[in-house]
Amino acid sequence: MSPLRKLMLLITPLLAFLAGCQEERLSDPVTQPAVTTVKAESGHLVTRFRLDGMDGHASYLNQELVIDPDYYSSHSLQRGEVVYLNYPDNLVEQYPTIGKTNILRVIALEGETVEIRKSVVYINGNKLEAFYGRPPGPGLEELKDQDRASALPDNDQNNLRLRIRNYESMNLASTRIPSGSVFLLGDNRGRSADSMSIGAVTLEHIQGKVLGYLHKHEWEVSPTFHVPTPDPADDPNNSLQLRGEQGMLAIVDQPLIARKAYQNFWFFWGQEVALKGKLEIIGVKQGNERNRHTVFAAGGVSEPIKGTADGHIPPSNMTIPEPGLWRLEAYIKDKYFGSIVVDVQANSIETAPWTK
Repeated sequence: MSPLRKLMLLITPLLAFLAGCQEERLSDPVTQPAVTTVKAESGHLVTRFRLDGMDGHASYLNQELVIDPDYYSSHSLQRGEVVYLNYPDNLVEQYPTIGKTNILRVIALEGETVEIRKSVVYINGNKLEAFYGRPPGPGLEELKDQDRASALPDNDQNNLRLRIRNYESMNLASTRIPSGSVFLLGDNRGRSADSMSIGAVTLEHIQGKVLGYLHKHEWEVSPTFHVPTPDPADDPNNSLQLRGEQGMLAIVDQPLIARKAYQNFWFFWGQEVALKGKLEIIGVKQGNERNRHTVFAAGGVSEPIKGTADGHIPPSNMTIPEPGLWRLEAYIKDKYFGSIVVDVQANSIETAPWTK
């Protein structure tokens, strides 16, 4: 046998092995880490989640999320999608702190096998190369390199080594996903009630797809409009000027002063079921949207005012901490209801020359 022939016999198995290694990878060119911003349409649900199980590759924590509850009636589940689900009743009874609903990411579909080795996901034996195939942040080898190379303070070094141990200890034996079920994970591994702890989730508990962050109107002061006054004796013109979104949410139009208690009516329009539940008004200042303030809360929306609104809140104290443009976001039972943009003025006493 010629030397060339012998060399080819040696190289061919190696090439086949390398080709096989290349095949043992599963990519997702569609799903991106960044979350898009979308407008809510009729039939969409807008809500937010206080759990941090999906606060990892992107922040879903306390964000207003648009969910299409009918999406999967005409689409099939795809790997990488973030879905809205409700937990089975028996699971909620067993673990009441997880809440009744959550958002998680689709990892493995029915009929597939899923395995987790040192926090890295494998589907049907193939390494999942998508960004969500491993926890956010540096990988295991990068963490080990940091541990070997850096002279960190003891506390930081201990935290780094804890991350390494957590990375290495997250394992799941190869598991086949039953028909009619799906395997879901939170991006924030270890902080999520997902299929690692509760097993595959049946499709009947998938309630919709998370489309993205809610697109809110631009930073323009909300317009004014008129409605019949609740008590004609208070206004001979029988007209009340409101500021807000007509047919949704409004307040009586009057000047707002920073750090001054504001007393006024809130008016709501909508179906009775949408107006039931605890009310919370979150204030967000232009240019600092991550800093959110609860400026008012109530046990619920009161009864309708005939000819004016489907529900209301009687005058109650609300204080806005700083001057500037503020968006007042209303949440009823933790679901986004609507918002008003107002221009809050500085207190004239604070801005007087003799106070500087």
